Amino acid sequence: MPKRDLLGQRFGKLTVVGENPERNKHRQVRWDCVCACGNEFTVTGFSLTAGHTKSCGCLINESAARVGKQNTTHGHSRQDNETPTYIKWCSMKSRCTNPNADPKGHYYHRGIKVCDRWLDSFENFLEDMGECPDGYSLERVDVNGDYCPENCIWIPFAKQSANRRNVKKLEHNGESLTIPEWSEKTGLSVETIRKRLELGWDVGTAIDAQVGTVKFSYAHQYEYNGKSQSLEDWSIELGINKGTLYTRIHELGWNLEKAFNTASDDRENKLEFNGKSQSVSAWARELRLDRKTIEYRLNKGLSVEECLTNPKNDGTKMLEYNGETLPMKEWAERFGFKRPTLARRLRQGWTIAQALHTPMGSKKPLDV
Repeated sequence: MPKRDLLGQRFGKLTVVGENPERNKHRQVRWDCVCACGNEFTVTGFSLTAGHTKSCGCLINESAARVGKQNTTHGHSRQDNETPTYIKWCSMKSRCTNPNADPKGHYYHRGIKVCDRWLDSFENFLEDMGECPDGYSLERVDVNGDYCPENCIWIPFAKQSANRRNVKKLEHNGESLTIPEWSEKTGLSVETIRKRLELGWDVGTAIDAQVGTVKFSYAHQYEYNGKSQSLEDWSIELGINKGTLYTRIHELGWNLEKAFNTASDDRENKLEFNGKSQSVSAWARELRLDRKTIEYRLNKGLSVEECLTNPKNDGTKMLEYNGETLPMKEWAERFGFKRPTLARRLRQGWTIAQALHTPMGSKKPLDV
């Protein structure tokens, strides 16, 4: 099934700020989150959606912090009603004084400290900072400085997420913004901008071009391994037909690494039949068969004769997507469609990615 996009969603005290490129040992998708206390945390999507993980661990610390504090005079730490300001003060101290509360090494392990005035006095912290506004978080102006009155402010949580040291920013026209910020500024979806960048678009075009206004050209520049050139030039250098490269990148959704390094079918898979040896593509052209149909039959263990002579109306219309080749019926079942629905979308000119990922009932394809 398609991967569920959790970006921007909130689970308990955790807000998802990005997909982590590394999977766990079970190959599960992991998501980078920021806890309401300010800690950064990485967790699997299953743990979030199943409700198994709701914080970075600070909920346990907060419960423990309640013990013995019910009679304090400032009124922020009553057992059943700790205020956001008090919680952030406790979390600030925890991640700077407890190595177990700083798993990514952003605070304690970097030597970030809480000033003496705040360390043992919530009253002093409250006097200097005031109440935490709703939806705000505690931010250090200098990310390498300590927690102290002259270096801390309350800022909106979304802005703090954009200020993280590891958030990738795109520079264009003198501005340096994150992809979500460019999305809000331009009206383009986050996925559209990301997909364009993955396809090798330069930052300016990826951000400025509205959907449908840029027509494909083989002269468009694709950057790979530090080298930028047109698809036509890449075709010459790699010895792969430029049409094949276009199909792989824009219709099948392959990344440049796979599109450029997968050998062309015309240089392998030679089939011998009736004293003649030629590629699968050549046999497909000669016999007016779908190349993917022949490859599917071969993978099913049919003989070369059966692959080339069986009637072409045997229901094995093949589609290739993300490096996998399956009959149209199997693709439809995998994504929860009926085969006629998938076939109709393809006849209307939708790409395979659009046909598979656009929800049932939608008359317009998703921009994928």
